[in-house]
Amino acid sequence: MTNIQISIVIPLYNKQNSIAATLQSVFAQTYTNYEVIVVDDGSTDDSYAVAKQVIGDKLEVRGKVIQKANGGVSSARNAGIMAASGEYIAFLDGDDLWHPEYLATLHQLIVDYPDAAIYGIGFSTMVGDEIPKVVEPSTMRGELLDVWNNYPGFWTGSSSSSRTRLIEVGLFDTRMTHGEDIDMWWRLLLSGKGVIDNRVLAYYRQDTENRAMNRVIPLEKHIPYYIDKYAEAR
Repeated sequence: MTNIQISIVIPLYNKQNSIAATLQSVFAQTYTNYEVIVVDDGSTDDSYAVAKQVIGDKLEVRGKVIQKANGGVSSARNAGIMAASGEYIAFLDGDDLWHPEYLATLHQLIVDYPDAAIYGIGFSTMVGDEIPKVVEPSTMRGELLDVWNNYPGFWTGSSSSSRTRLIEVGLFDTRMTHGEDIDMWWRLLLSGKGVIDNRVLAYYRQDTENRAMNRVIPLEKHIPYYIDKYAEAR
């Protein structure tokens, strides 16, 4: 199993000032067998137009921008999953960035561990859009046997899985607008093994517009409100 096509799903809502840099970090990947699916979730700014133009300017990139009514990040990711043609899905938020070796590292994890339920790569925070050039070598790579005590830093908004597995566990829970990714990673980890490469190759930008962490989230939109859904796993 080599040269696997990876579908990159990017949910987008009011990120007109950051989506271009996010897409450029995708176009800079050394692994090039991918498609880009941007799902504009009813943005009220120019996010859709910017994404459309940036993808349109890269004619060699297989990509598309889907526009839908606002339904939240879970529904946007689900729309991207269902529109994907690749079996493996890599998620990327509309203001995050990847090092050029991100997809190559993910691809090798998939080749080495094809039956994993979830793939994680090291993640850090940054300010601005200047991706660090120096990357520390892996000190941890492979299956995490104690995933619950090794949760932080691996299962992030850029975690990946197979399209089949994502559908089997029920896709993203559209009732949630906060913690919905954690909910998905937990369900994937309960369904199979988690595999990681702890090199930091993904970056969460702390200075972008419309950050979810800056908003007050009603309890019924957050993962603790639905904690009973994990009762069967106890």
